[in-house]
Amino acid sequence: KPTQKQLNDPEYLYKKGLALARKGYYRAALKCFSRIENISENSCEATFSKGIIYAKNGYYGEAIECFDRVLVFDPSHEKAKKARKMAVLKVKN
Repeated sequence: KPTQKQLNDPEYLYKKGLALARKGYYRAALKCFSRIENISENSCEATFSKGIIYAKNGYYGEAIECFDRVLVFDPSHEKAKKARKMAVLKVKN
């Protein structure tokens, strides 16, 4: 069980979220990434990861929202640009 310190450590939460997502525990991974968004000023990669999970599971609107938030903070985030384009194409089809 994670300690209180770990629950407030964005790096720990990010690694945990990625590990959970790789195992297919998407809901738990989303909780980790959302926690990072709540406690950290720099949550671009967590928000991007949320977008990827949403897109993988067919929630393209939510994915696009995540990618848009990433691009507000980092307009040059190439992976977010590409993933957003793919999600928009899925919505149109």
